[in-house]
Parts: sequence; structure tokens; C-alpha cells
Amino acid sequence: MAIIIRPITSDEAELYVELRLEMLQESPRAFGASVETDAASDLEGMRARLESQGENRTFGAFDSDTGELLGSVGVARQGPHQKRAHALGVWGMYVAPRGRGRGIGRELMQALIDYSESLPGVCVISLSVSAATPVAQALYASLGFVEWGREPRSLQIDGEYYTEIFMQLQLEPLE
Repeated sequence: MAIIIRPITSDEAELYVELRLEMLQESPRAFGASVETDAASDLEGMRARLESQGENRTFGAFDSDTGELLGSVGVARQGPHQKRAHALGVWGMYVAPRGRGRGIGRELMQALIDYSESLPGVCVISLSVSAATPVAQALYASLGFVEWGREPRSLQIDGEYYTEIFMQLQLEPLE
């Protein structure tokens, strides 16, 4: 089975929302959102969001044989203000258990990095990762992301606290 990495379209919003719900249920320690309150799990809202992404992108990893969405990652400008226009933030990185161990996470992140490098003026990609997910931390570090800080007790789930690690990848600015 071959994997195709490409932006998710608004016509595929239902596939993404299904994967989004799976990620929040299967890996609650990895995400700040929860199933009960996740705005990105609203089908019509997600369809509209995917339709009007502008420079922001949500990439998907699709099984070329079945069309199944096995993973996703999003990237967005850090803010509408000129002072933050050089920075992008990664969100929603996930590979379903049935797709793990095949390099899909690396392919998704590399597509995100390649895309980010094509945007004018972008020189920083930032992300946060739960300290409870060492495999994700290792992936990001192997791609050149460097830890710059930690927030203890960033997330609280069922009475247990989790530390969030902040990482950044410095790109050469495109002029």
C-alpha cells in the first residue's frame, strides 16, 4: 500500500472529522482539545475551514488503495499581525494506530516543512508536544526541531497533570 500526502480538501471534511474524533479518543494526552468541546469536530465548520484555508494547510496521509485517511497535521500562521507573520504553528499531528510504524508521521511533517519553506518570509515553525508522547518528541527532534521550554501541568486529564514541551524549527527566510 502506498501513502499519498496532500492537503485535505473541503470535500473530505467528513473523513477528517472522523479522524479528529479518533485522535481525541485514542490519544487524549497528546491534545489540548477534548471530544466534548472540540470545535474542529464540527462537520460543517470543518468543511468551511478547509474551504477557506488561505496559506494555512491541513495535510492528510491517504492510503492510495482505499482512500482511507490514516493521519493528518495542520499548519497556520501564528497570528494576523505583521510582527508574527514570519512564524507558523503546527497543530493536530496524528497518525492512526493502523498506520503507525510506516514513516507516515515523518512524511506528514516533511510535507508541512516543505510547504512552510515555500511561503514568503516564513523562518520559524513552532509546535508543542506532550511529554507523555516520547515517540512524537523523537520524530520532531529528528527533523531539526529544538526544545526551548516546558510548561509543567499544562494539561489536566482525570486528575492527572501533563507537561507540554515547546519546540521550534528555524528555517532560512525566503526573500
